[in-house]
Amino acid sequence: FAERSRAAAYLAVHVRLGDRGSGLGEEYYRHAVTLAKQHLRLKRRANTDEAVHCVFFSDQPERLRSGPGDRICGEHVVFDEAVRDDLALTVMATCCAGIVLSASTFSWWAAVLGAYQVVVAPRT
Repeated sequence: FAERSRAAAYLAVHVRLGDRGSGLGEEYYRHAVTLAKQHLRLKRRANTDEAVHCVFFSDQPERLRSGPGDRICGEHVVFDEAVRDDLALTVMATCCAGIVLSASTFSWWAAVLGAYQVVVAPRT
C-alpha cells in the first residue's frame, strides 16, 4: 500500500485548528500545498498535470469539510478516524510522498520521522 501511495503522489497536510483558532490561515496552506505539489512533480519528473492528492490530518476535521479543505486542495480526503497521534503520524509517514506542516511539534515529528520527498513548514 505504501509504495502504491507514493506512486500516486499523496501529500499529507496537517491543519491544526482547535487551540489556535483559524491556525495559520487558509492562505498559508494554499501556498504551501501549491509549493509542495510543484516540488513533488519536479522530484518525480512528472508532467505538470499529474494529480497530487492531499490527505488532511486535523484536530477538527469537520471544519475542513465545511469548506476550507476544498479551497486549500481540490483533490483531497480528510483523515478523521478516531486515532491516537502516533497512529496518524505513522499513516502520514508511510502513505504520503510529501508533507505540509502546521505550527506544532506533532508536525515537526512527522517530518523528522517520515521519509518524505518534500517538506513545507511555516516560518514560526
